[in-house]
Amino acid sequence: MKKTLLAAMAMVSLCAHAQLAVEGFETWPVTGWTTHSNGSLEGVIWEQVQNSPTRPSYSGEHAAFLDKENVPNGTVAQDWLVSPLFQVPANTVIRFASRLTIAGDQGSVYKLLLLPSTGNPDVLSDYVTLQQWTELELNPLQTDYILKNVAIPAAYTGTMARFAFYMEGDDADRWLVDDVRVHSICNDPSELSATFDGISADLSWTENGDATTWEIEVVSVTNAPTGSGVVYSGSLPYTVTGLVPQIAYKYYVRALCPDGGQSNWVGPFSFGEDTANVVHGRLDYDSNNDGICDDNNGPLFSNIPVSVTIDGVYAYTVYTNAAGSYVLYGIGDGAHTLSLQVMPSPGLEEQPVLIKEVDFDESPSWSVTHCIIMPEEPFNNLVINFYTYENPRPGFDISYMVKVKNWGTIDSEDITVALEFDVARLDFVAQGSSFNGVVSGNVITLTVGDIEALDQVLGNVKFHVKAPPVNVGGEVINFAAVLSPIEDDIDMTNNTSVYEDIIVNSYDPNDITVHEGAKIKEDEVTNYLTYTIRFQNTGTAEAINIKLENELDDLLDWETFETVDSSHGYEVERNGNLLEFEYKDIFLPDSTSNEPGSHGHITYRIKPKAGFGIGDIVSNTAEIYFDFNEAIVTNTTTTEVVEILGLNDNALRIAELYPNPVKDQLHVDITQGELMSVNVYDINGRLCFSGNDAIIDTYTLKSGIYFVKVTTDAGSASYKLIKH
Repeated sequence: MKKTLLAAMAMVSLCAHAQLAVEGFETWPVTGWTTHSNGSLEGVIWEQVQNSPTRPSYSGEHAAFLDKENVPNGTVAQDWLVSPLFQVPANTVIRFASRLTIAGDQGSVYKLLLLPSTGNPDVLSDYVTLQQWTELELNPLQTDYILKNVAIPAAYTGTMARFAFYMEGDDADRWLVDDVRVHSICNDPSELSATFDGISADLSWTENGDATTWEIEVVSVTNAPTGSGVVYSGSLPYTVTGLVPQIAYKYYVRALCPDGGQSNWVGPFSFGEDTANVVHGRLDYDSNNDGICDDNNGPLFSNIPVSVTIDGVYAYTVYTNAAGSYVLYGIGDGAHTLSLQVMPSPGLEEQPVLIKEVDFDESPSWSVTHCIIMPEEPFNNLVINFYTYENPRPGFDISYMVKVKNWGTIDSEDITVALEFDVARLDFVAQGSSFNGVVSGNVITLTVGDIEALDQVLGNVKFHVKAPPVNVGGEVINFAAVLSPIEDDIDMTNNTSVYEDIIVNSYDPNDITVHEGAKIKEDEVTNYLTYTIRFQNTGTAEAINIKLENELDDLLDWETFETVDSSHGYEVERNGNLLEFEYKDIFLPDSTSNEPGSHGHITYRIKPKAGFGIGDIVSNTAEIYFDFNEAIVTNTTTTEVVEILGLNDNALRIAELYPNPVKDQLHVDITQGELMSVNVYDINGRLCFSGNDAIIDTYTLKSGIYFVKVTTDAGSASYKLIKH
């Protein structure tokens, strides 16, 4: 463990109140701040950098910066920058400006940590995670600064503590942090609007707190915001002048509260003569039951469907992005009545329809805010997803992501994941430090730990694809990730994630894969099918806009569609069976100038319709549009339902096992012959149970994957069993 003291450490409070000076890292060393590292590479630690085109500051001339580390196999780079001690005020957030340097997702993990005064800054286990992000969750537009606000739990009010900026990853992205402060929560403005006369515009919004001063930034719709605008104190509307009639504009606004706190930037809100009619939507909720709907949880409210009805006629369904927002396009001029129905994840209350009257003759852009009703009764709902956007290639390493979400309203404790992998074709290399993994044969037991309500944990597992002659291309590798059970989980079907991948050599980088593979068993027809569309810009210039069109097979139930993960911020619209994913202003680099940054992907899942059965085949093909180029048509992936035949296709069907996954009792329903014996083995071949009863108590089995051998006087067959 290495540690660099930036200045003499003292029992210093940043401030006993919310009014704190901004730490812009203009001087270095910074009094009271320290840098720490796991020592994987000497010399790579948090440092001060001068403002430059490649490493800009958010404001001033300097920022705190952490470079990437390329560490040996089996180790993980971990670095953290720690504040001085301060007294935690009430109703407080930590605000900072964040920026990355490389487009795409290189697999970095970012955290904001809190350390009680009794903790040791050198010891990571002493810290509490306030929030964790992937690259795309932290900075959806990775080379643009974004202001992040992270709340400090009320339990720490009045105590002395430190906070830390933490990053981990092997040869991952870099991190720039600037303008750090602790301040009281400042509510976001809402209901943005604008009136434009060609040379000036009156901008208005709803103030949801006690702010009387705001910062406003106005840019053309083709430009990215800078994060710095005009400070205005006065009555609304705010008038901006010097505009050009032929140009379309957008604006952003944030509240500047009396105690020095700042809200998030809200927007963009578009206006101008050539601006298309748009409606901006946002999902909020009342997080502290004070009657004010003022909190937006991106992970909680991402990928939520919103059914759109225009003037009494159903139009289409849109899905919220990673920030819990959505945009409606294509509404005609004039006055309209919009009926917007949010359909949240299982367990949340049924939401009322929001009615919004809009008139695009008055303004080309409107905004709405949904106040999500949270349930009175707490519930559990854990979800696991296992995926990758890379291609496994013989002789190369590949990383797979493990995402565990707590969609419930109760904290979950001591969560583990049993990950089964193909040990014949893969060598395990390492897992990210988000997990502690124990490898036994072809199963990795990952200790995820505690997950707070409405939060998630994301980590990666790296494998080496064995080189020829073991793998030459075309081989199938299988994975199964299974969550440890929690009591009263309202949906057990999302506690298992299976993935079938195909090893490739030369390949088309624009493709579609189905995680569950080319064949599923008849007892799996009610489960989700998970699809990933991968795309790469192999042109000679940046791709400004990318659109994926994906027409769903008639055998798929589009009412069950939900997105799982995306490499970049996106908008998705569903009209009947047609899906359209749009990546606007993505500026995806070309492969010749930035190969790692030229990739992207979208992952979603959907269930087959009722009646889907043996012999039915689902097909899926996508069309990918880079700017105004012709569509690139992907391969066609298929999934067929086959008869249950145990582990091998030629195994005799003599029994059906249910439920599978199982919790406390397994039922063995004999279909041929008389039952003679039932033996249960773990994944290492050890006998765990032997008997001749049709009902087996399984509560003593640990969570994981087992094999059940059923023998009757007509023969024997083996079946895979998942224990929750």
